[in-house]
Amino acid sequence: MKIGDLVRRVYPTCSKDNPENGLGVVLEILFNDYWGDTAVVWWDNETQCEYEQRHLEIVNENR
Repeated sequence: MKIGDLVRRVYPTCSKDNPENGLGVVLEILFNDYWGDTAVVWWDNETQCEYEQRHLEIVNENR
């Protein structure tokens, strides 16, 4: 099994818990036959973070 078989999609997000309000990536992964989201890879980029947060809200509304 390849990693691509486990990851259904990847989309950006923000971490409100991160003091730097960094940008991150959410992986939607297959775990025990259920698809779930896990956030990884945080870094600093406030302007991009604000844009991506709005994008994430739209993505969530369309789920």
